[in-house]
Amino acid sequence: MTSALNSGFEGFSLEVSKGNQCLFTDLSFRLERGEMALVTGANGCGKTSLLRVLAGLAAPNSGRVMLGKADIHGFLPEQRRDLVFKGHLNGLKKELTARENMEFFCRLWQGSHQVDTVLAELQLSRAADYLVRYLSTGQRRRASLGALRLQPATLWILDEPLAGLDRSGIDLICGWVREHLQEGGIAVIATHQAQPFSGSYQLNIEL
Repeated sequence: MTSALNSGFEGFSLEVSKGNQCLFTDLSFRLERGEMALVTGANGCGKTSLLRVLAGLAAPNSGRVMLGKADIHGFLPEQRRDLVFKGHLNGLKKELTARENMEFFCRLWQGSHQVDTVLAELQLSRAADYLVRYLSTGQRRRASLGALRLQPATLWILDEPLAGLDRSGIDLICGWVREHLQEGGIAVIATHQAQPFSGSYQLNIEL
């Protein structure tokens, strides 16, 4: 993994609200390289809001989020290469094919994996040249998660990454997460399906 990051990922005394409602307060954690946090809790408890704060897409009421020695909310564009965020939306252009979307990811982030190899891993080779609008829900999710292979990021922040996937898709993504951690990556994953991720070092954040 090519990254200048030489220390961990941490949140300090985070307080996060949605509208006028305080979702949680005084949340602190630290993850070293090779470690993962699973964020669990009931619908509406603030999992997605927390992940958006951790990814630098929303500001907390108070507290800080640090990746290495840098505050994530002050990241320069080139620093954002070290972070990949996958939320509920797939982030695909529906008027492009699966292959064209993934080629865009690869060129944007200058990843080392070959697009055809990733398409094969995702079992999308036969559908590679279909417009995304004609893919099934599961195929769209697989294509979206291909960014995990094509962006050389140290930190993965994933919101319900297994939603819409069949058993083989779940096994594939969980295998990618394990490989990412073994290579010194860090992951924060909000999920209602914690069991498939068992066996990796975990910090459980229950909201």
